[in-house]
Amino acid sequence: MSGIIWKDLNFRRSSGEERIVCPYCSHERKKQNMKDLAVNHDKGLAHCHHCGRSGSREPYKEYSLPPQGWENHTSLSDKFVKWFEGRGIYQKTLQDCKISEERAYIPAHQREMNCVSFNYFYKGQLVNKKYRSADKKFTQIKGARKVFYGIDDLTEDTAYIVEGEMDKLSMWQVGIKNCISVPNGANDLTEVFENCDVSHIKNWIIAVDMDEKGKDLEHELLKRFGRHNCKRVNFIGKDANEDLQGGYLLKSVGKASDYPIEGSVTAEDYQSDILHYIKTGPRKPLMSGIEGMDDFFNTLPGQFNLITGIPGHGKSNWLEWYILNMCLHNDHKVAFFTPEHGSTSDHLVTLLEKVVGKTADPKYPSHMRETEALEGINWLKNHVRHLEYKGEGRPTAEWILKKFSEHVKVYGTEHFVIDAFNKMGVEVGNLSSIAGVLSDLALFCQQHQVSVWLVAHPTKMRKKEKSEYYEVPGLYDVKYSGDFADQIHNALTVYRDFENGGLSRIHVLKKKMRHQSGQVGLATTFEWEGGSGRFRHSQQKNTGGSFVTEAQKTVFDEPEEPLFDGGHVGDLPF
Repeated sequence: MSGIIWKDLNFRRSSGEERIVCPYCSHERKKQNMKDLAVNHDKGLAHCHHCGRSGSREPYKEYSLPPQGWENHTSLSDKFVKWFEGRGIYQKTLQDCKISEERAYIPAHQREMNCVSFNYFYKGQLVNKKYRSADKKFTQIKGARKVFYGIDDLTEDTAYIVEGEMDKLSMWQVGIKNCISVPNGANDLTEVFENCDVSHIKNWIIAVDMDEKGKDLEHELLKRFGRHNCKRVNFIGKDANEDLQGGYLLKSVGKASDYPIEGSVTAEDYQSDILHYIKTGPRKPLMSGIEGMDDFFNTLPGQFNLITGIPGHGKSNWLEWYILNMCLHNDHKVAFFTPEHGSTSDHLVTLLEKVVGKTADPKYPSHMRETEALEGINWLKNHVRHLEYKGEGRPTAEWILKKFSEHVKVYGTEHFVIDAFNKMGVEVGNLSSIAGVLSDLALFCQQHQVSVWLVAHPTKMRKKEKSEYYEVPGLYDVKYSGDFADQIHNALTVYRDFENGGLSRIHVLKKKMRHQSGQVGLATTFEWEGGSGRFRHSQQKNTGGSFVTEAQKTVFDEPEEPLFDGGHVGDLPF
């Protein structure tokens, strides 16, 4: 019996506890409205008392809580207050936002120091403390819950989001209270979004810094919120605090502008992107780090990619190897929809072999050890997710796209694999239905600036003249429709050349942008390693070791660490 999938549940609330109808067993009962499924939203746990299924939003995690006596440190020194006043932030704002002055252990100095404490509250409880010292060091509670700074201030359906605590205080200083700050730039946003419910916010005003890091954060937020739900504040200075000090923060905020609506834009709407192009060149393609591949072929964010090949020639195997390396090289995440491969656990074993670089089959003496498997599983946990359909009949393209969108918003996923097209619930004989699904996938890539990789089978292939071997499938050999050639941006064929020892040849069928690597009609050659499922370029000596670094391996044998973690931020003169 399978477990509960959180997204399958029809909630009436987002916090506390409730009982709802179980979507898995209610249809089998006479009283189909019985609410036997108990849900604890705060812990992210659910259990049906009728069918026995259980599940969780995510594996339940216990967080460390900071000392709760923050009120004992709200008597602020004159030096402390004057420093904030020099930044345009006055004592009333410090009191309203529960800023405290405390001594905290700074690992970089291995001693306690006087610090500003930004107190992070969630649902009225103090869940984290972020300290700034006088010499630009910071620390926060080890193992604390990661939340947006100021999350409890969101009481309206339009909210501002800024890049740092000082910017949050600056917005409060001019009367803008429905505002939150990310806790650490564009880093760690997945866990923050998992921990904070912001579903009631309908409109977002992005007010992040005007530098390169701010642009990266803006891109990440747009991907999660959707451009049509957002406006952008263009500061005169670098950020909200600089504009506050200059006396023009309200002016900048008052000129927040809509992001371009698709189908109706001007050059001015993309002026910053154009100027960025002139200064730095075209967008950099995504690299896989695979020797012999990146100079031969690469892609861009926002592109729709096709992989085809004769059944049994290894197109799925090669795509998995390529995508896993993309995730490793760029610290990206991927979501697989792969009913072609049977059970999710079987597919995870296939991926695990590629990650570790060894077979999982115990009948071979060189199979992976349990510690290697655990390390590989930990890497997969952080980079790979699977879509599992639990409903009646076949999943639809609409269901798949809905789940993809949720993965972008919650996890920040950059790559999506559909293996294969014929498993999407599309009417394969209906050309307009096929064209519509392909258009939706291409639009999804464009809107969220993510990559979709679609595996599609060819039609019945022709054999080479006077040979038992098949010809290499082309773009117009893809089964069901010629729309594949029109709608996708890039296309590859994986072809097993059995005439030459079974080498895997990767043929470029299409590429979209001229500055991408690749020339249509050319091929590069790889050798497949059966035990690990990896591919090695014909000029490459080996496929490398495990994806798990030595530093990551310590996750299974961690030494005791201080309560706080250190780093750099701020410039407090006390």
